[in-house]
Amino acid sequence: MSDEELQSTKKVYAIRPNKTALKKEHVKVQKLARELVNKTPPALAKLPLNDNLLLQIEVASQIKGGALKRQIKHIANLLLDLEEQDFDFLLDEKNQLILAAAQRNTYAKQCCEALIEQGDEYISELIQKYPQLDRQTLRNLMLQAKREKQAAKSDKTQQKLANYIKQHLKA
Repeated sequence: MSDEELQSTKKVYAIRPNKTALKKEHVKVQKLARELVNKTPPALAKLPLNDNLLLQIEVASQIKGGALKRQIKHIANLLLDLEEQDFDFLLDEKNQLILAAAQRNTYAKQCCEALIEQGDEYISELIQKYPQLDRQTLRNLMLQAKREKQAAKSDKTQQKLANYIKQHLKA
């Protein structure tokens, strides 16, 4: 056999994309779609999304169960059709949201520790900064967290206090 015949008998494999990588990318896009569904309408208005995508997100926010999963997959497909620069902006926005959530979490823990240390004085400061906080709830959680800390028990109440503060920082 000549070299030409050997080359013609070699198997030629199709070049195709890595399916695992594509699936992983699609899962990331679905997570982004789920986060978009959970956003408030004013927050969505700030993002560079087309009208069809906004409509689909609004529909998804009203759906429950298996239909929601299908709708999120549909939104993910629409996101993949966006221009690359818009999609990159959405990913950057997502990273900023994650960073903001981490900062809010840290701040809530610091406020919780300051409440336990300083007591009623710090409650007044917090309520001046965040009037949506309830003084009685803060005080009850603070006193209970102090008791748990002195008794060297678990810090469940301290976590409840931090979560309460964190919830009201969003508003």
